[in-house]
Amino acid sequence: MSNLLFELGVEELPASFIRKASADLEREILMRLEEAGIWKPSENAAAERYATPRRLIVHVPDVNERQEDTVKEVRGPSMQAAYDSEGKPSRALEGFCRGQGVDVADLRNDGEYVWADKKVVGKETGELLKELLPESVRALTFSKSMRWGSARMRFARPIRWILACFGGEIISFEIEGV
Repeated sequence: MSNLLFELGVEELPASFIRKASADLEREILMRLEEAGIWKPSENAAAERYATPRRLIVHVPDVNERQEDTVKEVRGPSMQAAYDSEGKPSRALEGFCRGQGVDVADLRNDGEYVWADKKVVGKETGELLKELLPESVRALTFSKSMRWGSARMRFARPIRWILACFGGEIISFEIEGV
């Protein structure tokens, strides 16, 4: 397990925005980490947040290095469509097997449908963070927001820098050219 440090540098925020923005950023990040299955509040150390008029910082200890592999149950064609009159696999069943990356022998049925257990390999946390962190920032809302330069995103003040570090490695991504 490694630590995640995220810092969002902005032009000076109004004093009334700081506390809410800091809490919202922490909530958005933790929610996405938990949904991705790489952090659990009941099992891991508590996150910390810090804020100044120009910085919103979230520190999350004990984030897993990668998602766990999972097995997903996928429903295939009905039994009538899966096998021909001689009991041989139909083209529909073969196509389903190709699409799921499983062999016909590995399928099971419940009398009505054919089912496949598909192994889903977990992603590395560094790759997930490249998507989760920008989503967390974009999810922040303010009572008054603005656009700056050619940016389409609305935020309380222009974003000037971003620091995202996981396990001592920099996580590179871009938000509105930053």
